[in-house]
Amino acid sequence: MPSSAPRPHGRVDSRTGTGTGHPRDALLPDLFTARALRSPDSDALVWSGGRWTFRELHDRVRCAAARLRARGVAPGDIVAVLLEPSPQWVVSALAVLEADAVYLPLDPRTPPKRLATMIEDSSPACLVTVPGATAHRYLPPPRHVTTRELEGEAPPEPSRSRPTRRRTTDAAYLIHTSGSTGTPKGVLCSHRGMVRFVTADHPAVPRPGDRLLATAHPTFDVSCYEIFCTLLNGACLILPEPEDLLDTETLARSLRHHRVTTLWLSAGLFHVHAQSAPHIFSGLRCLMVGGDSVVPGAVRAVLAQGPPGTLVNGYVAPYLPLFTEPLPDTGVSVAQAYFSGLRPAGRTRTVRPQAGVGPACPPVDERLLDLYPGRLRESGYLPPPDPAPRPSHPTAP
Repeated sequence: MPSSAPRPHGRVDSRTGTGTGHPRDALLPDLFTARALRSPDSDALVWSGGRWTFRELHDRVRCAAARLRARGVAPGDIVAVLLEPSPQWVVSALAVLEADAVYLPLDPRTPPKRLATMIEDSSPACLVTVPGATAHRYLPPPRHVTTRELEGEAPPEPSRSRPTRRRTTDAAYLIHTSGSTGTPKGVLCSHRGMVRFVTADHPAVPRPGDRLLATAHPTFDVSCYEIFCTLLNGACLILPEPEDLLDTETLARSLRHHRVTTLWLSAGLFHVHAQSAPHIFSGLRCLMVGGDSVVPGAVRAVLAQGPPGTLVNGYVAPYLPLFTEPLPDTGVSVAQAYFSGLRPAGRTRTVRPQAGVGPACPPVDERLLDLYPGRLRESGYLPPPDPAPRPSHPTAP
């Protein structure tokens, strides 16, 4: 491969803050292509029904991207992916980026009116669904495509330097807030932000040979960490059955059977499993817990009865999506109150949320406002809807 090909490199030590920097001109699909060329026969995706190597996954992604372009998807367009976690979801997410578009995950279980509002606000150029889905409720037929229509023979082998008009500061994906304070808001996240995270030298970032068990729903931004940080670094992404995550014994079997090395768990699931069987995480290289504050007692139980190689606190405070780790001299402070004892992951810089950008945050230690690019500064809410009349499309009742 040409030495100029973009790839995860220039990792910075999260303990010292030193390093050569990240690939500043790289886009996420370029990093995936480079990885597929370097590790074509390594496992990329594993699920209960089979597995794909990086070559097989990459071929499917290129094919799906070509079909999206044929449907009129242009660079910078938003493409909504209305799918449950599945191999087709992974292909669709990567294909949207390969087509130079913006990936928008949506949950098929979302109430119809709420889903219609989110689609109306984001104005996607295309909607990806499973065959038989009632996508016509939200977009006219020419603007939706099924996963079956995205399959087929891969296009001819592309050049290793993929021409594109996209920039690293352009949006890569669009995630909606939970809407707990009102209507869900779409937040645009740049290529540069995720590329910087993908290439970070941090225990939570998978490495070649790692195996990560995906636990986050596609509409939760942690799913982007699970897909991109795993696959772009040559690790294997494992898709479990949903019920595997809820039962402690079943989860323990899955971790052993799939030889999982890296895992993210919501705080709620972590508390349940840590209380029932705190030793089940002992085989992990890294366990990250987030989504809510962590109970110190659960952490102490895990540390006492079989700790993972690294335990990372992925939660600081509401609206601060910041990956943190304990200070070397604070012991189990990873689970203490989120306003003390924490430092950011590598290669971060301090920014202050600007007035009117995001929800109001309580006064906190300035260290807790160290945000990696792609959050608050280099991302932002979608602009307010255009007050001008818009073409009416059928929506759910």
